[in-house]
Amino acid sequence: MCSSFLQLVLSLLIISAILIVCLNANKLIYHANNLALIKEINNLLHNIAQFKTKYHYYPGDYPFANTLWYGNSGNGDGYVRDYSESLYAWQHMENANLTHLNFIYETRSYAKILKNMIKSKYVNCGYQILADRKLNNLHYYFTNRINVLRVAQDKLFGNLSRSCLSSYRTLLLDKKIDDGKPVSGMFFADTGYNNISKQKEYCVCKKNNQEYFYCGNNNINCIVEIKIP
Repeated sequence: MCSSFLQLVLSLLIISAILIVCLNANKLIYHANNLALIKEINNLLHNIAQFKTKYHYYPGDYPFANTLWYGNSGNGDGYVRDYSESLYAWQHMENANLTHLNFIYETRSYAKILKNMIKSKYVNCGYQILADRKLNNLHYYFTNRINVLRVAQDKLFGNLSRSCLSSYRTLLLDKKIDDGKPVSGMFFADTGYNNISKQKEYCVCKKNNQEYFYCGNNNINCIVEIKIP
């Protein structure tokens, strides 16, 4: 009887130890994935800055692309216009040998991951370069139009605007890259196009004093925009 009880206790201890190891392993994998994603984003921002330094225009806005390479040119006004210049910004980056993610350029009238938008290696999101005045349709407008790197999923029209990062993961990224606040600094977040109809279920919430914060609901994902210097 005593022997059986000891065997049961030992088995429970072993199972508990295995569970603890598995949970810690999952945390380590999640942490490593976040660090890899941050590095990927920083590398893209660095490469975009390299393009701007070398060609004096942002990718997509470059007005001499069709004379230097085969493809479309921008108008050179300093902004990567959505629905036009944004759709071939990665083509410019590819031609300049500054894109190293999954990408095969294909002419389309809207943003499509793996066709005219590149895909992340670490999350189910794509990247889009565009000039924007609002992150989405819910909360806020920027004072002026700015060029950003958007992290989101595609839909069958328009820009990448379906959310793909959990509110919790987005907060962790914001803390590492910027200030941990969704509407300040260089890192911005909001609820994506696919969650607009879900009343009161947002990635970003607002206090009475107009201060924005991450809602912390892992069931509602975010889209992200990072300001391009």
